[in-house]
Amino acid sequence: MKLHSRLIRQTSRAAENWRVMVRSNKDAVETYRTMTDADPARAITPTMRRDIRDYAKDELGSIKHAPWLEVIAGWRGEFVRGCLPETYALEYVVPYSLQPHGKILDKTIAAKVLATDRLPDIGYIIKGTLFDRDFNPVDPDAFAKSTFANHPYIYLKKSLSYQGLAVSRVTSETFASEFANCTNASLQYPLDMHEDLEALSPSAAATLRVITISHKGNIRAVAAHLRVGKLNDTHILSASNIVIAVDLNTGKLFEIGKDSGWRPKTSHPDTGVIFAGLVYPQFHDSLEMVKQHHARLPHIGFIGWDMAVTKSDGPMLFEANAGYPSTMWPEANHGPIFAGLGWDKLHLKS
Repeated sequence: MKLHSRLIRQTSRAAENWRVMVRSNKDAVETYRTMTDADPARAITPTMRRDIRDYAKDELGSIKHAPWLEVIAGWRGEFVRGCLPETYALEYVVPYSLQPHGKILDKTIAAKVLATDRLPDIGYIIKGTLFDRDFNPVDPDAFAKSTFANHPYIYLKKSLSYQGLAVSRVTSETFASEFANCTNASLQYPLDMHEDLEALSPSAAATLRVITISHKGNIRAVAAHLRVGKLNDTHILSASNIVIAVDLNTGKLFEIGKDSGWRPKTSHPDTGVIFAGLVYPQFHDSLEMVKQHHARLPHIGFIGWDMAVTKSDGPMLFEANAGYPSTMWPEANHGPIFAGLGWDKLHLKS
């Protein structure tokens, strides 16, 4: 009976993994189309496409890993061996990075696991019960009264939220209904954004994503990019944000960013702010902070840190993403980000 149940679970996981791969490659094909429609010069050559498909089949184990490599090559203007597509990262790198610790960085426990005061958490909903930051159960009405006396709104971030989905801006008027319809979530107060970031993204908090890698006791940052929202966004959404890579040495924004369809953008579409010449404030302090935090959790191979710089407290975290800190944009601008780790051979060990 136990063997039968285990086989059912394995079959179910395999089927879900297959569906994820299919969806990801459909996204890659659509992304390549929108990118090259916007900028035909980014279309890859037939020779490059053949090289990519041969590389995917011979070095990564399957041609299914080719579509995202074609997107990366189109953006970069060249095919760089060693970059890992989303499909490969999801199938091999993420499970390897997480094993055997699973969801240790769930939004409701990250602050405790990391032993940090750099997360703006003020409470948690765990299995439908409200707790304060120290995991003491609290009365929802009393919590709402004290919280909204100090903040006009807070953010409710469900445990399984990603790409800005399942995140709500909650007010005193909506708290009761949001709480009643939530099982697991973190509650965070809004940050007072640094004026440079506020000018670039006036409505949604401009979010810096830094990817760090832990390998044999060494922690290093391998990629960084800034996500800015549209004027009507209450928080950063993958469907509408603009993403700009950041130079790891200088903190300067790249001259060209992208929208959700990888269409090139040189300025914010609403504010008109030009990216060229901008420098992310307190960038090296931000890098050092996340590297120090990752050093407290070397169990996880790579983590994507979402953060911002505030007027009053300097660099602050929004969350740490280990379940899948997306690597496509980092690979297209900073890759190959996993070079020298041997993670491109993980399929040979499975």
